[in-house]
Amino acid sequence: MGLHLMHAVKSSARQRKSQIQRQLAQVQIDARRALRDQQNIEKMIQQQEKDIKNQYGTMASMMQMANQAAQMGNLYSQFGITDPTAKDAFKNVNMQEFTAAQSMASQSIATFNQMAQMTMQQMQSMAEAQIEMLRQTQLEPAKDLVDQLQTEKESLEAELQLADQDYQAAKEAEKSEIKNFAPTYTGQA
Repeated sequence: MGLHLMHAVKSSARQRKSQIQRQLAQVQIDARRALRDQQNIEKMIQQQEKDIKNQYGTMASMMQMANQAAQMGNLYSQFGITDPTAKDAFKNVNMQEFTAAQSMASQSIATFNQMAQMTMQQMQSMAEAQIEMLRQTQLEPAKDLVDQLQTEKESLEAELQLADQDYQAAKEAEKSEIKNFAPTYTGQA
């Protein structure tokens, strides 16, 4: 009867060990997938940050250049100048009036550039807030899942060690029990 019990204990320990190994394998697969997802989310967020910085820098420069061109175009048309690079473009222009108008246009350009810069900074701040929200809603949960799976993996590895020790002990106990059942041929009863 002891031999049957030892065999059952060994079989149970082997099954427990196999079950833990299957769980561990699945957790490792899930952990690799979660880590890959986390890395993809990080790459996406970094790319969006880079795109936003490039986009707003380009937009600000374009707005400033367009405003400057418009202001200078208005100035030239106000004084009847069609081609400011022509040799005699300023021949019929009162230079004092033109210089005063040019100074006003420069001030207007500077004011517009400051406003455009503030607008771009506000838009960039809003975009950065969106990026931060992405981090909190997508990246943090992905990191938490990776951490949780890592913890579960470590727990299963420790449990697997204990199950293996139980299995080895059950094997040894079964061997010992088999030795007890072996007949002795000494002739003594």
